[in-house]
Amino acid sequence: MAPNKDDVLSLALAVGLPLLGGQIGGIVTLPDVKPGGWYDKIKKPRWTPPKWAFPVVWPLLYVGQGVASWLVYKTKGTKKRLPLALYGAQLLLNLAWQPIFFKAHRPDIALADSAAMLGTAAAATVAMTRVAGDHKAAVAGLMTPYVAWVAFATALTYNIWQNNPDAAKIGTKEGATTKGSGKVEGGTPAGQKGVFGAMEKAVGSK
Repeated sequence: MAPNKDDVLSLALAVGLPLLGGQIGGIVTLPDVKPGGWYDKIKKPRWTPPKWAFPVVWPLLYVGQGVASWLVYKTKGTKKRLPLALYGAQLLLNLAWQPIFFKAHRPDIALADSAAMLGTAAAATVAMTRVAGDHKAAVAGLMTPYVAWVAFATALTYNIWQNNPDAAKIGTKEGATTKGSGKVEGGTPAGQKGVFGAMEKAVGSK
């Protein structure tokens, strides 16, 4: 039996939208994640995933949530409006995170976005599962890994925010950085500037 053309189109749209949004975000923020870019210069915890993991994990999660949203969309009944609205809201928050964090260099705002995304994604998962009919198990199985990853990303964003209070200045003329190490040395406090300046001059004169 040939697949229904409307089903194929709606599934492609449900999966393609998050994938396309993620891809656009990746292109826009590419200069900041390339070797030696802003992301390499900020302080990160030891449990930060390697950079290659993100372009592998996120597309899989986008496909999973896209399929889940499609299964809910195909479910009969009118109670699916709120679950799909929650799904759309968390997706918008998701797509906003990349430019906020990587492009604007604002982990603080990105953390607020990520926390809102986590709450909305969890609510969407519960609401979508309830109205998914025969596909409840599939929807829950597709959405749960995404929620777990967002929770992990939120914790990572919090850690980076805490350890990089001057994140917006890192990599600029205003911020002092240690190149190539991934560690950031903040600017010298005003009260100590004279002492360290004298020490640097003394060492440099030898």
